[in-house]
Amino acid sequence: MASIDEMLAMSDVTNGDIRECAERLRDALAAKAALEDVIAALQMELPARMEGDSVAIAGVGVLRKQKYTTSAWSDEAASVDFRKLVADTAINKVALNVATGEIDPTIRQVGRAVVDKLWEYVPSFSTVKAPAKRDGIDVDEFRSFTHTTKVTLDTLDGAPWK
Repeated sequence: MASIDEMLAMSDVTNGDIRECAERLRDALAAKAALEDVIAALQMELPARMEGDSVAIAGVGVLRKQKYTTSAWSDEAASVDFRKLVADTAINKVALNVATGEIDPTIRQVGRAVVDKLWEYVPSFSTVKAPAKRDGIDVDEFRSFTHTTKVTLDTLDGAPWK
């Protein structure tokens, strides 16, 4: 395995036959994965060691705490349950006979067919969240959230590292 330093020192990493280039690619990908693990571990550990929200480290840069929130479906069925609730709510609103307060079964069947077809064309939930919220459906009830604090490292003059 070629060292990272050796690869970075090469004037042209594409010199060589296909095997040599493939080996360099393999080694670079392995190094990238290992470095991503190191970066993630350091970004999670450093906030606990910092006394404030930002710390200037002479000769290194400025560490800044940043809060992140990620979310995922709360379980395997949550996205299906959310889609079903959104669809049923929309269909029932359209099929509601405002004069009698009853749901018209024929209009409900047509509504179901339209909604099922729309899910094929518009599968993204981001476009559904706002209208669903107006109808009292909160997507957050179907998701779990993780809150973490990581650090970013800016240069001493405030520019982010590239």
